[in-house]
Amino acid sequence: MVSNSQQHRELIEIGRSILDAAQEHSEGSLRQVARLRLTLSRAVSDHVADELRLIRRVRPCAESGPHAPLMKSYHEGIRDWRQRLVECTVKWPSREISANPDGFIADYMPIHQALETRMRWEEDIFYPAVLSKAHLD
Repeated sequence: MVSNSQQHRELIEIGRSILDAAQEHSEGSLRQVARLRLTLSRAVSDHVADELRLIRRVRPCAESGPHAPLMKSYHEGIRDWRQRLVECTVKWPSREISANPDGFIADYMPIHQALETRMRWEEDIFYPAVLSKAHLD
């Protein structure tokens, strides 16, 4: 099983690859952006499912016990970030990215930065508080 930290690095790398491909401004790179956006969406879904399985195994009462405020923050943060990603995807279909790659990059960059911030929060604050150190990797 891939560790959560490794999954975080992979998600961030996919996000960076989206930006890199969009900056190329070629037809092939636009197809790559579309594939990468789908890959990111699926990888985030898989990662969140893996995290929740781990949390529920290690802390079955995390949702209602003393960790409930962190769990609420966890769920709200994921929901909000995913909503931003969906809105970007709807606003920026491939033809729009092709017509205005710089506009897409400007809209996508804060989403990618939020992903990086989120991954740091999970590793620095959330995991240590909710999971014992032995279960992190």
